[in-house]
Parts: sequence; structure tokens; C-alpha cells
Amino acid sequence: MTKMNYFPLPEEVQDIPLDDYTGALAFSGGVESTALMAWLKSKGEKFVAFNLAISLPKPPYGPIEIWLATQRINAKKIAEKIGVPLIELDMQMTNLNTVRPEQPNYTKYSFQRWYIGWYLGLLSVYNPGIENLYYGLNNEDTSAIDPEMRAKLESVITIMAGKNKLKSPLEHLSKKEQWDLIPADVQPLVVTCFNKVCGVCFKCLERINAGIPLE
Repeated sequence: MTKMNYFPLPEEVQDIPLDDYTGALAFSGGVESTALMAWLKSKGEKFVAFNLAISLPKPPYGPIEIWLATQRINAKKIAEKIGVPLIELDMQMTNLNTVRPEQPNYTKYSFQRWYIGWYLGLLSVYNPGIENLYYGLNNEDTSAIDPEMRAKLESVITIMAGKNKLKSPLEHLSKKEQWDLIPADVQPLVVTCFNKVCGVCFKCLERINAGIPLE
């Protein structure tokens, strides 16, 4: 059994026999990653998912902190319902209330993208049997990784793993088409709004424009 000893993990996570899996999914609990999880499961893919569970222990808590906590809870519920092992990587970070909208790449969460690439790469390095590194992407590329960031992540993976293992098999589908792949009992758990359901943030607007219910 290969254990991931490069990051402190709960005992129940350390005991996951990763040698039994050929794929790893970067999982946020959003529309694209949830649709991909359900699709891969339906195809019989042997994969494990991981969630960047960001802990922000110091109040005051703003909308983004609340969203991260809600998303973390719901990600566990989604993985359990679909029947996929979920690894939580707890990124003890400082509060995000200091992040301002005028800062570059505010809406793209660049820091999370780099962590995604880094941990996908490490999963492959420590577990060579993992051949497919999955992440969610829609055909408009509005809620996932922009082309420049995608190229950089592919370079990181190639350097770490010896070849580019990144795959986004549903990227040809729209957000609505991916939403329709999510089981009905899982859809209510998919959280995207930064402030419960505000109806005006870019995440809410993406869902509205795609014809997806906000809740």
C-alpha cells in the first residue's frame, strides 16, 4: 500500500490503498467537478477524488470563508452519495477577507489552481499507477481554468510526472449539459455562490445564464 506522506493527512485518509486506483479527480463540489465525478463513476473508472479543504480558523468570517466551509461540507456529502473515496487536503491558510476584487485574477482563484496542479502532480509521483489526472472544465471555460493557466498546469504536471496526465473529458459540454449529468439527489448539494444564494455574483450569473437553478 502506498501512503501519501508528503502532507499531514487524517489516519482514515492515509489508509486509502491508492495503488488500487488508476485515476485522481480534483474535486471542488462545483458543477463541473461533480458532473465529472458522476460520469467517471458511471464509466466504471477506478479513481479517487481530492478536495482542497481550506481551513480559515480566525474570525471575522466573510462570504468567501462561509462559502469555503459550506463547499467543504457538501463535497463530503456528494462524494459519499456518488460512492467515491474523498481525500481532504487541509490547506491551513490565512483569511481571505483581505482579497479585493480589484486584485488580478480575483475571480479565477489562481492560488487554488497552483495547488491543484501541485497535488495532482504529487499524487502521480507517489503513485505511478495513477495514469489519469482529472479536472472539470466546461466548453466556455468560465468557471474553471483559463487557457494560459491550463498550459502552465500541464507544464507542471509534465515536469513532475514525466508526461502530461491532465484530462478533462467533459470539456466539450456546456455547463447545463454537465449539470444534467449530475444525479437529481446530488444536485441540491452543488454549491457555487460565494454568499449563500445572492443571485448577482459571477458564480450565480453563470448558473442563471446556463439555465441551472440557483438552489
